Amino acid sequence: MFVVGVNETTYKPNTDIVSNVSCTACLLWPRSNNKVVIGPATVDGIQGGAFKIGDTAGTIDNIIQCKLYRPGSVGFVSKSGGMSNEMYNTIARVTDRIYEGIAVGGDVFPGSAISDHVLRFNNIPQIKMIVVLRELGGRDEYSLVEAI
Repeated sequence: MFVVGVNETTYKPNTDIVSNVSCTACLLWPRSNNKVVIGPATVDGIQGGAFKIGDTAGTIDNIIQCKLYRPGSVGFVSKSGGMSNEMYNTIARVTDRIYEGIAVGGDVFPGSAISDHVLRFNNIPQIKMIVVLRELGGRDEYSLVEAI
């Protein structure tokens, strides 16, 4: 079975094609194979000194000012990409910078939840502090408390 970006990266002529794979299948395969889908509505993610995806951290001037080109020890997760840019700046000013930051987005069928990333951050020895930014009034807060 060939699902672009899920289980194969290139098409081979003798492979069965699944053209209308469900959202559930796209999300279950990665989880069962120890992979994380950030989106599908994510706007950004960054790992200090390693990579940047999407519009995270704003302009190159902000990345340099916040020293996001060097890893720190803070794991950060948010639903909001815009608010995460502000939080990267704040974290850089009061801590030793971001180790990894993710904005999971607000999709109806999220690839991952805030609690998934908090639990993952717990297993990364370089992360010494975890920051969660979320608006009040959702179920994510309860899921996070139950997961911890």
